[in-house]
Order: sequence, then structure tokens, then C-alpha cells
Amino acid sequence: MILSCLPRYQYQRRLLLDYYKIALKHCNIGFGLLLNPSKSAIVYFGTHGRLRQSILPSQIIAAGCTIHVSDRLCLLGVTLDNTLSFDQHVNNIAKNCNYHLQALRHIRASVTDEVAKMMACSIIGSRIDYCNSLFYGMPDRNLNNLQRVQNRPARIVCVTRSQHTSSTQQLYHLHWLPVCSRIQFKLSILCFRSRTLKQPQYLSDTLHSYQPTRLLCSLTQDLLTVPRSKTVFGGRRFSVAAPRL
Repeated sequence: MILSCLPRYQYQRRLLLDYYKIALKHCNIGFGLLLNPSKSAIVYFGTHGRLRQSILPSQIIAAGCTIHVSDRLCLLGVTLDNTLSFDQHVNNIAKNCNYHLQALRHIRASVTDEVAKMMACSIIGSRIDYCNSLFYGMPDRNLNNLQRVQNRPARIVCVTRSQHTSSTQQLYHLHWLPVCSRIQFKLSILCFRSRTLKQPQYLSDTLHSYQPTRLLCSLTQDLLTVPRSKTVFGGRRFSVAAPRL
């Protein structure tokens, strides 16, 4: 369950938290479930400034259980921190990729180019490309870290020992998109499927066709409306990021 309110509305936040407790209690009773505190977590998402300004409880009692507030949350293999910088998640990706790439380097001389390329693609696809649409708007330091991780298998496959060889040329030779382009490509695919197939519906409902106030040539271009966003953090949501691409 996601709760959203402005930091200056403290009374509204208390009402939402009380509503969350009641809804969670009725949900557990209706489905015959029991809340497990050891596997439950609460995270407040926002910018550094808003988190500092907000007065937020350090723990919440819901369904008779005390749930402590954490600064990160692991969901479906993705570590979400409270500012969505993905620092911990990117570090985990780099650690796992380097472990498998080191093994690939040891056996590179014993396999063909096609096999080495296939193994490298499986490592990149299962880790860097996993849920990479969430990386849109991520800090540049983490994008550069992921790009360095991708450059390493390119050097292994191409058997490049010189540090002066351009990684861009190697990626172009292997027909691999850079990390930033892969993120935009995944986001564009989600936007296209949401518009044409109307699936998933929760993403399709956030996209709206552009309707100009007067007759323009852009009326026939099937454009999307870009909602206003006052912060960079808010501009990372799907309803704003997808129409911009």
C-alpha cells in the first residue's frame, strides 16, 4: 500500500496512517492472514530535503504488530532506498556481475566468440537489464558504475587488453546498447505496450493522449500529454517519463 501526501500536511499524514492500519487489519481478517513483523517493512520515499523536514514516526503498530521504519526495501530482487538513488542495488549488481565475469575471463580462451557473447549477454540481461526501467533519472554516478560493468564483458568478449581501446567501439561492434539507451528502450517498450495493448492497465491509465487547444499539425502525431512535475524526483514517475521519450 502506498500513501502520498505533502510534508506540510502533518494532520493528513496521521489520518492516512490511521486509515492504513484499519485497512490492513480488515484485509488480514478478510483473507485469514497474519502479519509477520520480521518480513514486513515500512519505507518513507522522498527527496533528502523532504525527508529531513517531515516529522515521521519511527515505528507503526498495525494489526497488533510493531513494524519499524527502514531506509531501504528489497522487493522482487530490487533494493529500493528511501531516495530512489539505487546505491545499494547498483553495488549488488556490480558485485554479482564482476563475480561471474571473472569466471568468464578464465574460460574465455576455451570457448568460441559466439559462446562467449551468449554468456556475456546472459549476465548482462539477467542483472543490468532486470527492472532497469526503474533506473530512469537515477544519479549519474550509478549510471556510470553500471556502464563500467557493461564495458568489462565487452572487453572480455573482444579479447581487448589495451586500456586505450574505446569501449564505445566495442559495444558498437557487439551491437550492444549503452546502459542509458537500454533504460530508455525498456521504458519505451512499456509505453508502447501500454498504449497499444492496454496492458498492464495500471500503467495504461496513467497515459493520456495529447489534445491541443487549437488545430495543430501535432494532432495527427499520436502524442502523449506530459503532466507537470515540480521536482526531478516527481519527474521520474512513469506518467511523466514515458511521454517525454
